[in-house]
Amino acid sequence: MNVVFQLDQRPKLTDAQRLSEALDRQQGVVSALVDPQLAKVFVTFDPDMTGDLTLQRVVEGMGYRVSSEGEPLDFDTETSGYLHAMGDEEIQESQATALLRDAEFTLPDAEGRGI
Repeated sequence: MNVVFQLDQRPKLTDAQRLSEALDRQQGVVSALVDPQLAKVFVTFDPDMTGDLTLQRVVEGMGYRVSSEGEPLDFDTETSGYLHAMGDEEIQESQATALLRDAEFTLPDAEGRGI
């Protein structure tokens, strides 16, 4: 069974990973994915072993308020590379900063010395 929790605030990337890990540790959870950009938690679970209210308590126990809950028609928490893609944003920002730093240079004065 699948469930989606809409959070009332967007978690930081590290907090999203912790929340996902906490849900993954729950008995009956097949997979969990937290999308910090959308502030949504996607969980696939075995309804014979756990339920959406138990999972919601885990989310709330991590300090987040669930503003709504839904059962999507189709989603896959096993999207390969999802967390890697989230980390790519941080890498891109770091690389952009490095490029800017590398692009800085000093113009030589009339005698050929850097100013």
